[in-house]
Amino acid sequence: MASAPLVSIIIPCFNYGKFLSDALDSALAQTYSNWECIVVNDGSTDNSEVIGRKYENSDSRFKYIYQENAGHSAARNTALKASKGKYIQFLDADDMLENEKLNLQVALMEENTAIDLVYSDILGFLDKDPTRKLTPANFFTQPLISGKGEALIANLIPTNFFLPGCVMMRRIIYEKVGTMKASYGFEDWEYFFRIAFEGFSFYHDPREGVRLLSRTHGNNTTHKGMEMIKSKIVVRKEIIKVTNNYLKENKLNLSQDFIQKLQKEHKKLLIADQAVSSLYAKRYFNGIKFLLLDTYYSGKPFHALSNGLRWTYYGLKKAFG
Repeated sequence: MASAPLVSIIIPCFNYGKFLSDALDSALAQTYSNWECIVVNDGSTDNSEVIGRKYENSDSRFKYIYQENAGHSAARNTALKASKGKYIQFLDADDMLENEKLNLQVALMEENTAIDLVYSDILGFLDKDPTRKLTPANFFTQPLISGKGEALIANLIPTNFFLPGCVMMRRIIYEKVGTMKASYGFEDWEYFFRIAFEGFSFYHDPREGVRLLSRTHGNNTTHKGMEMIKSKIVVRKEIIKVTNNYLKENKLNLSQDFIQKLQKEHKKLLIADQAVSSLYAKRYFNGIKFLLLDTYYSGKPFHALSNGLRWTYYGLKKAFG
């Protein structure tokens, strides 16, 4: 590279002061040096400010911003607006990056101008494990694909297939798509869906050295099933609105068969999550209504019924101990 482009590392933080140093140290450990790291403290009541100020005072590449609590996506948006980099790297305050992440992926994107967004694999570790043993993390069921258009959009329908910290993207994406929506959990899924609908190209980078190191602990939501289902319902409704708006313009020249499939899949998955949420919350009338709709739209009645019974059991177990 003739000159090293600036990378903006975006870190929102809410009461993750006990993890924040690890995230910031992973920025310092990068073999690529031309970066800025913007930490947005989203109204934390712990020692997040002490940690953020410490790093800002020790290295001018760190920038610390405080805001009143407004949610994860609002903190990301604040950092995005303050960023100056040609490339944007997301990172949560409780996670870390392997030390070749910036170096290898900047080189990849500088050499391949058709790639707009690159995402890496994930290694997970347990916070309570003193050895921090790293294992491949399988948070998602979809294939890890590269490309754009129909194949990419279809892969995003069930849910996201990478975490925000996996992603490095060109600034032009932010300039075209804008910021994330109000924080309701899964806001990154809706954001990447919009990016896909704008015709940007995604690339899966499976190399060692660029992976996200994802921490599992008692405060993160990766494994809180019912909370995530409720968030998915809210976000899927938003994604359906986004989908309908894009389909009116159809700038990507999507086929009519694909458009019909897309709308049907969204409806089917929304109904399935509504059935699960209602049954778990013991709203049995709504739950049975959505369950019957799920058996019809999914074409898999036995799967729908067994899933409904499983979440009914979890709800009763929680209620009666």
